[in-house]
Amino acid sequence: MPLIEIHGLPPAAGVDPAGVTREVNLAVSQALHCRLDAVWTVWHTISGAYSRGGATVLGEPSATHGPIVHVYLKRSPTEAKLVADAITDALSRELKVAPDSIFVTLQPVEIDS
Repeated sequence: MPLIEIHGLPPAAGVDPAGVTREVNLAVSQALHCRLDAVWTVWHTISGAYSRGGATVLGEPSATHGPIVHVYLKRSPTEAKLVADAITDALSRELKVAPDSIFVTLQPVEIDS
């Protein structure tokens, strides 16, 4: 069960963060061939300044200030890459930001039985 945390600037007008999280869940479940209800995504809106390099943005994201995404999962390296790619593709499409502006980290976890 992947847990995905998206940290993004307030979305552009007309973009629903809840809808974005559903699209991310769908993309990840399809990439892993797993049940949709096994994928969880949480959206955190960044309310303060967001700097990437020397460029700071307040407010709506631009093509250069995509979300920061942390993924917690117990999967093989191949599956983890599929998850990262699915998240990047979904966010790029839904938020209309460049794929290379999306920063995805993968954190392997152990799951207690």
